[in-house]
Amino acid sequence: MADTIFQELKKTLDDFSNCVEKDIEEIRQQKAAIQSMKLEMESLAAGRFITDSQRIVISAPEIIIGNVDRDGVLRGDSPYSHVVIRSNTIDIEGASPVGATSGGSITQRASRISTIAVDPGADGLENYVGLDSSIIQQARSISIMSNDAQDVFTMPDAVPVAGVAIHSDSSVDINAVPSVEGRLNDIEGAKKSLSDAVSPLKSEMSEKKKAVENLIDAMEKCINDQEGLTDDQWICTTSIADIYEKNAQLDGLKQSFCMAVAEYSDVVFRLAEANRQIKALDEAKGAVDKIKGDFKTKTTFAEVSISGETINLTSRDGDGNLRTNDEAAINLQAQTVNVTSLDGKGALMEKGSFTLNTKTINISTADTKKKDEKNIENPAVGDINVVSKNINVAAVDMETKDGKSELKELTKDGKLAVRIENVDVLAADKEGKSTGSVSVNAKAVEIKSMDVDKDKLTDKQLAAGSTMVMVSEKMWQGGKDSKTKSKQYQITGENVAVIAKTTAEVQQDKSIVQLDGGNLSIGGSKTALFGETTVNGKAEFKADLKAGKATIDNVEAKSSFKSTNISDGIAVPAPPSTANLTAKLKEEEAPKKQ
Repeated sequence: MADTIFQELKKTLDDFSNCVEKDIEEIRQQKAAIQSMKLEMESLAAGRFITDSQRIVISAPEIIIGNVDRDGVLRGDSPYSHVVIRSNTIDIEGASPVGATSGGSITQRASRISTIAVDPGADGLENYVGLDSSIIQQARSISIMSNDAQDVFTMPDAVPVAGVAIHSDSSVDINAVPSVEGRLNDIEGAKKSLSDAVSPLKSEMSEKKKAVENLIDAMEKCINDQEGLTDDQWICTTSIADIYEKNAQLDGLKQSFCMAVAEYSDVVFRLAEANRQIKALDEAKGAVDKIKGDFKTKTTFAEVSISGETINLTSRDGDGNLRTNDEAAINLQAQTVNVTSLDGKGALMEKGSFTLNTKTINISTADTKKKDEKNIENPAVGDINVVSKNINVAAVDMETKDGKSELKELTKDGKLAVRIENVDVLAADKEGKSTGSVSVNAKAVEIKSMDVDKDKLTDKQLAAGSTMVMVSEKMWQGGKDSKTKSKQYQITGENVAVIAKTTAEVQQDKSIVQLDGGNLSIGGSKTALFGETTVNGKAEFKADLKAGKATIDNVEAKSSFKSTNISDGIAVPAPPSTANLTAKLKEEEAPKKQ
């Protein structure tokens, strides 16, 4: 018997079942061949089929499409209702009525709405991601709302006149975050689901193919039987009833065959798509594995950009209240956080500023190390660098008068505390030469090296082994100029040493104590020595010497010796002393701060 169209179709289906592991181009070529064969059997398909090579227009004031009754309500006699619109290009337009300038609308309502930019293929069974995968939504006003509601949604707030509004009762996540571990887990999960489906699909494909082949055999047998009844005119005349029966039987087999071919094609299509996706996932896994080693150290080029003339971040609730509970916060977390006021050329903007205004400001470089739930270490590491032309730290109260902000007063109980092992205030240029000045000015100034109470931080005792060095080419203590002098200046300690390489002087009005060139000189209008005094070495008095009692081993009077009891010779008074101690060091004023 000559080959029939069914044999040709059977061969086509065999070829198609063998390409389920081919690439997408080969699969689509086989689909096209199957579709061509199916088009030749359109008249045999079950159900009502309306087609036209030009255009079909459905027109009415109201159109309802679905498995519905006459009133447009879903029929209750069938739980299944499925509407598919499949085309290369689909336009859904909510146009304004004739003569109106606006008023068209489109509404979508469902428990779940998915919009996925993939190519579904001619049969709708593919999920092919091409380079043109994109979703574009454009409007003057766009509102996206997520309300934590059940049973019914309340009416949404008015949409913005022009702009985009995003609202959520719980959370909003905006991510540009490629992953490696998460991506690999997703790939493995998707691959496992597909792999689990492949074996049942293969079994189903074999069953559906067998059903198609059985129907082909049945139709060929029916055709052969019918041809045997029409071999000659006499047999045809006597077998007319059998011929009608065979035609009816063949018509039934044709419809069953069309349905079987559709079911078989559907299984093969799904198996081919599962194999294609598994292969694509394997390739994706390989690509992720290549970057896995460097993923944490090399840039991913992922980026989130937010641009606007004014950008506000506010922690508030839906009623507009600022949140004050402990959990309310705005967090920034990154290896590097940059806040800049730079122009397009990278230069500082002339009026750029950065303001922090809050009751408490904490800046920390502590590295938290958690040992257990109750024991945590926070060692300070890293650096804090502040670079500026002028740096001001103040605890002051300000006020505004006549639109001008000015200082009101120092904040009561305001203080600056620096608690650190080493403090270095340095004004030196790049070559290490000291320059500039350091000024500490307050009503009470203390510089000390003392241990303190660990809780109250009050003075406790001198720090063991502590030292203090104050040294300069010139140094002024107790006065900065002729008009500004300390009313009291005291030096005290268990051991006090004043050491000068050339000259040391203590001056008070006209009295001077001078150490110069190995000599000690004491001078003034009156000089008094109290307590036992021993003079070792030669002593010369150039003026009158008066003593209440003197014990002298040897007395020599060169000009006279006079006593109220003894008089030997004539008393000649000694000439008055002309000795005068002149200060070697003159008072200098401290240089004015530049």
